[in-house]
Amino acid sequence: LILSYVATSGSLGIPSILNILCRYLLVLLVYYYDRNKFSKRLFTAITWLAAISLLFYAAQMVDRNIIKLILPSYENSNHIYYGSFIYCMPMGDDNRNCGIFAEPGLYSIVLAVAIYMILFMDSLIEISEGKKRIALVILIGAMITCQSTTGYISMVILFGFYLVSRTKNTKYKKWIIVLVMLFLVFDLNRGYEGVIYQNFLSKLFDSSGQFDVTVSTGAARYYSMIADISVANNYFFGAGFEIYNRVWKSYLPVNIGDVASCVGITYSMATTGYIATIYSLLFYVWMLFRNQPNRIARLAFIALFVNISLGQPNIRFVILMSLMLVECDKNRLENALEGVNSENLMVN
Repeated sequence: LILSYVATSGSLGIPSILNILCRYLLVLLVYYYDRNKFSKRLFTAITWLAAISLLFYAAQMVDRNIIKLILPSYENSNHIYYGSFIYCMPMGDDNRNCGIFAEPGLYSIVLAVAIYMILFMDSLIEISEGKKRIALVILIGAMITCQSTTGYISMVILFGFYLVSRTKNTKYKKWIIVLVMLFLVFDLNRGYEGVIYQNFLSKLFDSSGQFDVTVSTGAARYYSMIADISVANNYFFGAGFEIYNRVWKSYLPVNIGDVASCVGITYSMATTGYIATIYSLLFYVWMLFRNQPNRIARLAFIALFVNISLGQPNIRFVILMSLMLVECDKNRLENALEGVNSENLMVN
């Protein structure tokens, strides 16, 4: 990042560098405050917020004026939002569940992390089995009402890897299979109005039925990646945010409505440079392979990360960093316990 600051003559400013670094420091601070209860508190907080969001979303679908009466309004970048620290309804996107966020894609990342925890890190969530099943249903319901393509793909990834895993935690497999089958039967009967068509098929095939990734929102991602890579090739150490915002549109092969890229990996390459981006990615890989012994869980996390970074303009998410720290502590404790047990056996 310092190389990027020097190479861009300050286009990647000190405040931007501190913003990136503080994300990692914030995670460490919160985690080490009470790491023994961190995973339970994180999962419980996400689940409760998901349950609250479903209640507000139900009221929102009945009559949006209910939300307008309950929650205060504010304006940001010419967009009007109704919300507070418990729920947010952005006008123009008011048929979706955004939770406390102003964008459903961001909310789906948080929900995906909670689903990952209950599927692959079940032993760390110290609540009853009945509450875990209820929590899983709540999280799935919140994810579906997000109506985020990134969220749906994340859920498919997590359930797919979980169903083929050999983990001892298999008690949710029947529940997941039943819920997926019910959803498919219901959604396929809706045809063109269904979630599968609206969020997947319509973005992969044109009106004539030909495969085309440039239809719908796929066009913005496709052309954004081309422009980002072009910028990155011309600014190896990163263009910084100031230069990037000024030149990005000139690298687009066609004009799109976005003012910046929506693809996290290539956006990071263009703004912070190849070295900083590769270092961030290697950090994730190193932490994952160092702390997660389950190969299926590793693959699930990698696939989840790739999906998120292709759907959101960022790769440095606090919630994903938290997830890896929890796994690290889990394995360290297990290794310590194994060492203590071995010593006891030798003494006996």
